[in-house]
Amino acid sequence: MGRKGGTHGTGAWTVCPTVRADGALGWGNERTDLERWRHERKWLQLGVSVALPLGFTVGGSGEMRWTDYEGNWRPPTLGEEPREDWTRSLRQSVYNRAFAWRGFSPRLSLVHGVRETDAQLYDYRRNGSELSLVRVF
Repeated sequence: MGRKGGTHGTGAWTVCPTVRADGALGWGNERTDLERWRHERKWLQLGVSVALPLGFTVGGSGEMRWTDYEGNWRPPTLGEEPREDWTRSLRQSVYNRAFAWRGFSPRLSLVHGVRETDAQLYDYRRNGSELSLVRVF
């Protein structure tokens, strides 16, 4: 089964009444029974959101993740090197505060993600979209 551990910190700053910046920094690990899947990860996320006229709110954020695996990943990695991943993602979102139901507004997000790794066939580039609900205050 294994166990998980980690910690993180977040912060936000109201730059002006219509602009908010936020960030997060974290560390985590997983100690699985199989050594190959044991890993440690670190991440950094920075974002900003802006309240616009007519009730619209737009936002953007970027995230970096570094993951270091312990086990032997041969043959996907060359030599006896353990696997290392570097993941980046960019997110843009929009919602309208005037359009809400029971205090929630639908938010549309576009996400671009890239993972680079030294393990063959585990790299990716993907684009996607998300629909979520945001609590409007």
